[in-house]
Amino acid sequence: MWSRDGFRWMHQQMLGGPTRAYLIQAYLIQAYLIQVYLIQAYLIQAYLIQAYLTRAYLTRAYLTRAYLTRAYLTPACRRLKRLIQVCLFWG
Repeated sequence: MWSRDGFRWMHQQMLGGPTRAYLIQAYLIQAYLIQVYLIQAYLIQAYLIQAYLTRAYLTRAYLTRAYLTRAYLTPACRRLKRLIQVCLFWG
């Protein structure tokens, strides 16, 4: 005849018992850590993309500024060069 403790032990064994609960808990912890790792990897990737885009934007802004400065200075330089030539010719 089964005792009450024996029946409880058998029932726990059929359900998986504490071992199964521990494995489920370990699996959930592992899934959580994988999720945290993936979120961290995603945030790092997002940060690197943002840094790359910021760098690209700043490079573009710098090149645009340099181009506009050159475009602005070129006519002024031509006028100044022409003025110097005129002054040297008549001076």
